[in-house]
Amino acid sequence: MFERICIEVTNSCNMRCSFCPNPTLKRQRYSLPFNLFKAIIDDMVCNNLSSTVSFTGNGEPFLDVELGHKLEYCKEHGLKVVVTTNGLLLNKAEFLIDRVDALYISWQTINGNSFALRRANDWDYAAYENNIIEYLKRVVKINACSPEIYLSIMLNAHLPKLMRALMADRFDSLLNQDELQLMKVLERMHYAIREIRGENLSTLQKRIIADIRKGIVKIHLLNNIFFHIGQLHEWGGLLLETSDSFCKLPTEQGTCRLMLAGPQIMADGNVALCCIDAEGCTKIGSVENEKLSNVLRAKAYSESYNGFKQGVVFQEYCKKCKGLWRHRSLFRNILFFLEDQSACLGERL
Repeated sequence: MFERICIEVTNSCNMRCSFCPNPTLKRQRYSLPFNLFKAIIDDMVCNNLSSTVSFTGNGEPFLDVELGHKLEYCKEHGLKVVVTTNGLLLNKAEFLIDRVDALYISWQTINGNSFALRRANDWDYAAYENNIIEYLKRVVKINACSPEIYLSIMLNAHLPKLMRALMADRFDSLLNQDELQLMKVLERMHYAIREIRGENLSTLQKRIIADIRKGIVKIHLLNNIFFHIGQLHEWGGLLLETSDSFCKLPTEQGTCRLMLAGPQIMADGNVALCCIDAEGCTKIGSVENEKLSNVLRAKAYSESYNGFKQGVVFQEYCKKCKGLWRHRSLFRNILFFLEDQSACLGERL
């Protein structure tokens, strides 16, 4: 049994984040048909593939007009449901809250300068943050039936040690900027959400910052609401394909927690090894042509799966993705990539 099966119900999005491959996807835009979705779920349950469905991929799930029916179908079959959203359409999430077990809100950027890189049409950062806080206020009031909520943000504190070493001369100042911005966010949340005020603001700020400095990823905020602290990544090298060093990075050794956790079903029905594979370079089959359980029994999947368990990398895409983290040049390239789009890396992250 897999940890989860990832399903991309649509690859359309209402943001055009510069740190995401979605704006330049080569794949056609699709929404996964409901009949095909039901067949996937039926096969999952029948063959005990996983007890969890993760609505994630390279699109905004709440743009899928059939999302409510798909969530309901999962719950009817006793599956745990996890949804990842960019947060623009949280008004829809409110109506579907009883069908979701965990909701990840990709807040990511916590100030106006970095939010501009998300190119969210008419939204500015103040409106975006307020939209999230207002949603949390409503959720807290119906806590008994609300899902776990994870506020995903990117912070310099969680950059890999090697990358931190390469930027040592400015890392401390960037970390201080992160903490200052987050303390301002916490102050606004503390003011807006009455239930949070049970904890003194200064105590709350010190507790959150202390956990971040310890490298804790899941930080409790209130009731079933958590911060989920992450770091910027380059989507398996997809954002760095023009780099001169990218083609020199492949490795044939390594493992991958994401791939071992379960496959990614894309909006067009193709099955890829991993949710990071935005273009489906690791396609191993299609649920339009055969059942998911059969795709996962095929040699293309079992070879990669068993290889990763033994520390051997078979897929060419995976060789590049795993190779990236073994080379100092990668991190310099990430810095160059970021600095091309923002005068201040601290604002970007």
